Amino acid sequence: MNIKSTCGFKEIKGLATRVNHNADGFSPTLLTSDNLSLHTAVLTTIHIQCVFVSNDPSAPYGDIDITFLSEPEHPGAIKLWKYWQSKCANRLIPDRADMNFADVPEIAPNLLIAERVEGTEDFRMRLFGSALTQITGEERTGKLLQEFGVPETKTRARWQAVMEEVARTKHPVFIKAGGSRDETSHLIFHGIALPLTNGGSGIEQFLGALFTNYSSDEQD
Repeated sequence: MNIKSTCGFKEIKGLATRVNHNADGFSPTLLTSDNLSLHTAVLTTIHIQCVFVSNDPSAPYGDIDITFLSEPEHPGAIKLWKYWQSKCANRLIPDRADMNFADVPEIAPNLLIAERVEGTEDFRMRLFGSALTQITGEERTGKLLQEFGVPETKTRARWQAVMEEVARTKHPVFIKAGGSRDETSHLIFHGIALPLTNGGSGIEQFLGALFTNYSSDEQD
């Protein structure tokens, strides 16, 4: 059996599994349709791609058209993931106080910090880098997730899916997706979202980043 371990996932030839941490170590469980009407795990020679697709308007996230990856592909996302890992020390999740974005100046404009609004399913952006404002065409610092991209809904659904996946699994989440608007249809978006504690033991905040490539470059 050929097994490759990654943060949050294992690859077992012919079978895609998600890895859960417990007191006894890793406990793999078969990927299933959890909150979506169709959750298809596609095993490649490099990584597991979990493609969330739904044509059911009653599905929690609707038709979001994003690919969840077992590890990041964009160099900027890889750099942030390695930085986050370096701050874990002997913990599963680093603390917000451990993060110093001066350590990663080349990707700092692409970074964001979000936190869940207590008593709701919404999230608020505490930090939204200048490069993200250029990428999205919207300054989102201080905004609620439900205020993103109004009236366009796919943007909000994508962000909601990623944040909820981090909150649910307590593991890093890596995605890529095509542009959701006409003016970004020529781009491929690479996203990363990482859990953070904030002085306690529970997940309080989310560290993330967004990077882009031209879709033509990825097809070559």
